[in-house]
Amino acid sequence: LISIISPANATYNNKTLLINISTSGASYAWFTNSSGQNETYTTSIYRVFNEGSNTLRAYANDSVGNFNFTSVTFYIDTTLPNATLISPANGTVTNVSSQNFTANASDIGTGLKNGTIYIYNQSGLVNQTAVNLGGVANSLVGVVVTLVDGVYNWFYSFFDIAGNLFTTDNRTITIDTVVPNIQFVPPSEIGGATIAVRNILVNITASDDNLANITIELYNSTGLV
Repeated sequence: LISIISPANATYNNKTLLINISTSGASYAWFTNSSGQNETYTTSIYRVFNEGSNTLRAYANDSVGNFNFTSVTFYIDTTLPNATLISPANGTVTNVSSQNFTANASDIGTGLKNGTIYIYNQSGLVNQTAVNLGGVANSLVGVVVTLVDGVYNWFYSFFDIAGNLFTTDNRTITIDTVVPNIQFVPPSEIGGATIAVRNILVNITASDDNLANITIELYNSTGLV
C-alpha cells in the first residue's frame, strides 16, 4: 500500500515542496522528480518543482515482487498579480464627496481571487472594502466611497488564487466641499455708491484651504462689461 501525503492536489505559491510518502509492507519505494528521473524514497524530503502543473508519481514493491503506485497532480504559481490605479488621478482636489476608486488588475497564473481598497487619512484607516474576483484573468475594479472633507491616501491590494499578493502605489485625493470666503475690503468703493470717475478701485480678501484663483467681474445695467 502506498499513498502521497504531501504535496496535495492543490495550488502552491512556493516551488520548494515537501515530499511525504506513506507505505505499508513495502521493502522499496521511489518517486519521479521534476526532471522525470527516479529517486529513492526513504524519508520526507524537500524538492523543487516547476512553475505550472506538476504530477508526482510514487512507486513501491515488497520483498516478493508485488508492485503498486500512486500519483498526485498539483499546480505551482509564484507569479504576482499586476495592477494599475486608474482614477481618481493622483493629487486630485475635488468638491465631489463620492468617488469611484478604480484599478485595472490582471494575473497570468491561477487568476485573481480578490482585490481590496484601503483609504487612510491622518487619523488612520477610514475604509477597507474587498471585491471577490472569482479567478478571472483581468478585471477593472471600482469601489464607490463617500468621504468627508480631508486629505486621503489610497491604494489597492490584489491576491491571486495561489495566494500571491500585489500592492499598488499610493495616491492622494483631497475632498473640499467648503466654499471659499471672499469679501471686499477698503479702499474698495462702497456698494451702491455713485461716483464721478471712470475707474474704480477694487480690493478683495479671500481665504480657503485649497484656494485656486480669484476672478473679478464688472456688470452694468445691460450685463457683463
